[in-house]
Amino acid sequence: MSPRTVAKHIRSLSGMFGKRHGALKLDLIPFNPFNPFDRESAYSSMDGVKGHPDLTDDQITALLDACPSSTWRSTVALCIYAGLRIGETFLLEWGDVSWGNGKLSVTSEKQTGGKSRQRPVKMEPELEKVLLEGFEAGDKQPNTMSKNNLGRDMEVIVKRSGLEPWKEPFQALRRWRDSTWKLNHPSYVVDTWLGHGAKVSRKHYLTPPEHLYRPPGKFDRITAMIKNMDDDQLDELEAVIKKIGATVTILDNSGQTKAPLSLVTCGALSK
Repeated sequence: MSPRTVAKHIRSLSGMFGKRHGALKLDLIPFNPFNPFDRESAYSSMDGVKGHPDLTDDQITALLDACPSSTWRSTVALCIYAGLRIGETFLLEWGDVSWGNGKLSVTSEKQTGGKSRQRPVKMEPELEKVLLEGFEAGDKQPNTMSKNNLGRDMEVIVKRSGLEPWKEPFQALRRWRDSTWKLNHPSYVVDTWLGHGAKVSRKHYLTPPEHLYRPPGKFDRITAMIKNMDDDQLDELEAVIKKIGATVTILDNSGQTKAPLSLVTCGALSK
């Protein structure tokens, strides 16, 4: 039995014995024997990357190229570029795609008053291109696959693309899209596109992308140049920096802090 299946059964048993609706509420038992097993601990034995994968454009291309069919490509692209829940991809029809207008009309899995809700979702140009390929291939709708073994098949695709598998393969792509969109769009707009509130996003979705922690590539040459400076050159640089006003530190050849230096200054020096 897979860890994911074990986790599912543990959550069901926890609900049956829990204090909200289960045996504990009815005073049939003194404690919930499954209480220690929350969702996170149940998944703790699974291998893979926590949070979400930090995908590059090349990795996304490799992931889509590894898909065995046009409907798989459309489904994975919808999760990557539009952050759709996997269940929502089954509800999407070609009539919900506003070609050339950059918008999808997505039907939510969750119903209000017995009626399904629809929300607008931004359609990235890369996504429209993939969907158009599926439409021209004659697919009846973007996702025409069976719902059986989706997670297992997605893991095969990830491995085929050369990437390391991650937990919750489809939901992780939704989390990645949430974090990526919020680098360039207001949070309330992204929350509307993804169909959840700000509180849910902060608790379950937002993770700063790894590239934010890395210095921009264009500054690598400047960084290398500064490391090769002798003390006299560093003193001269320090004098220039003091006139400009800087915020980030550099080290002299002995490893001691010599002067503050901002990335803005690096950019100016590289011109």
